[in-house]
Amino acid sequence: MDVMGLSRINFVKMVAIAVAIVSTLILCFGIEALAAQRVNAPNLVSNGGFENVEQGKPVGWAQGGGGSDVTMSSDVGRCGGRSIKIVVKKSYKGWAILAQDKVVPIKKDRNYRVTFWIKGKGGEYVYVNILRLDNWRPAVVTALDHCCTARRDWTRQSYYFKGDSTTSNTRFEFALDGGGTVWIDDVRLAPVSAEEMTDTIPTDGVLNAIPNSSFELGTAGWGTDGTDSLMGTVDRSTAVDGR
Repeated sequence: MDVMGLSRINFVKMVAIAVAIVSTLILCFGIEALAAQRVNAPNLVSNGGFENVEQGKPVGWAQGGGGSDVTMSSDVGRCGGRSIKIVVKKSYKGWAILAQDKVVPIKKDRNYRVTFWIKGKGGEYVYVNILRLDNWRPAVVTALDHCCTARRDWTRQSYYFKGDSTTSNTRFEFALDGGGTVWIDDVRLAPVSAEEMTDTIPTDGVLNAIPNSSFELGTAGWGTDGTDSLMGTVDRSTAVDGR
């Protein structure tokens, strides 16, 4: 092969690498930037990015249940940094809980939105909920007791709910049902207005009326009828352009 041919191949490879890097940056930061435009309220969850770590464990989070059958530790995050890794032995038949007690305050009739990123080794069921510690009943009117399935790629989950009373005597928790391995990152819970009780992507100044039509922001904005999220994964190998 001549020098011109090699140069052309190297150029194509460099372009492909550049596209991959840009796509990763969009996936990591694009959705957060869009969310920042809509939600200026502070995160009610402490250490939601799991960056603050002591003795290998994220500060502000506690393990509930499982004993020696459950391991929770700091691991590599979705975009670098850190995440929480939860490993539950297959023989364990109970709940493995990652929680914050008396940290997240809830106000009566206030609307809230919780988002987080999650991945697993495939098929793990994870529940997210807010409970009242005084009676272990849900602290919300629209029950936050949602279940998501961890997939092999990072996926973003987003839920809305309304507080049923004003209290800080709460438990905000993730509960893994049965054995498996999951990673959780970028947990955010904040109040939103009634108008923000939706998970659409702004289209101002955009020619394409279908937001995230090429899935460069992962599954954001897409869903499967009858479920809380899109059933499927982003394919990075067969796209005509990007993903």
